[in-house]
Amino acid sequence: MMSVFKLPLAVIALAMVEEGKLALDQKIPIVESELRPTHSPIADAWKNGEREPTLETMLVRVIQDGDNTAGDKLVTLEGGGAAITAKLRAMGIDGIDIAEQEIEIFKRLEAGGNSDAAIEHEIDAPPNAASSDALVHLLEALEKGAILNKRSRDFLRETLAGTNTGKDRIKGWLPPGTRVEHKTGTGERIANDIGIVTLPDGQRFAIAVLASGDAAKESSIAKIAKAAWDRFNAGRKSVE
Repeated sequence: MMSVFKLPLAVIALAMVEEGKLALDQKIPIVESELRPTHSPIADAWKNGEREPTLETMLVRVIQDGDNTAGDKLVTLEGGGAAITAKLRAMGIDGIDIAEQEIEIFKRLEAGGNSDAAIEHEIDAPPNAASSDALVHLLEALEKGAILNKRSRDFLRETLAGTNTGKDRIKGWLPPGTRVEHKTGTGERIANDIGIVTLPDGQRFAIAVLASGDAAKESSIAKIAKAAWDRFNAGRKSVE
């Protein structure tokens, strides 16, 4: 999944807010050992003295920017990979398995010299794994209100709509201004994007594209999303 795994993390965090175990305005202390060297606005802010971001800030950054410090900290807050996977199962979400923080993946790749063999191993046997069907099921459950309350879902939808990454993926070939609530994932020879697209008449469809190897191109994801748009939009009356 790469950073796509951060969407299930956000879902579990919001469920814990609903249970009273966390709060959106709760400050989350971060220590230096939890900073991640990869892309992380939270780590950048930490170095400037902002060392206790709120949970809400962490969720926004983890979704919209793929923040790795925030993502790995959420894994800790939520009890680790096995606990997160169990919580997803309790929600009726099968086929999504979370085992570890992303830093573990980067450590293995680095130990393997970021070689083709090390990359292929991570692609073939990913610890944080999901099928595209399972991710669409997660999106469907959110859309239909089967998981999380309305306040949590509205917060998540607006956050996903503000995603800064992957502008040339699902959104790439769609008409300008199309609302896409999505989460991307990127790695060595991996390009992912999942989300919900709103058609001109207000109907919505979920899509998940997980691409690796030679298929891991943003244009491939854009092409698939446009084909889905054309299929679902066929015969519908255009709404200005």
